[in-house]
Amino acid sequence: MRRLLNALFRSLIKGGSHMNSLIAHIQQQMMKPKMLSNGLQALFLVPLLVILAISNWANVTINSAAIILIMVVSLLIGLHKLANQIASVIEKGADNHFR
Repeated sequence: MRRLLNALFRSLIKGGSHMNSLIAHIQQQMMKPKMLSNGLQALFLVPLLVILAISNWANVTINSAAIILIMVVSLLIGLHKLANQIASVIEKGADNHFR
């Protein structure tokens, strides 16, 4: 983040085309955590989808289907939050310079 602010101040001083390249760089940096979060969500969802695909659905009643639906929704919400937190930790950890 500090590097982006320094680049912003330098581009404001220079002006012109440097500002356009800085805006493009900031947009790329903003997309990386989103792509990482989406990738983690997909990675976490694969086992859930495999389990649902190989399950025996012949003996499912309305009550058990409702319970399964509630469990799947809660898992999806939890995995979404977990993926966002992991992406946030990775993003913030990349800005730290340990010496």
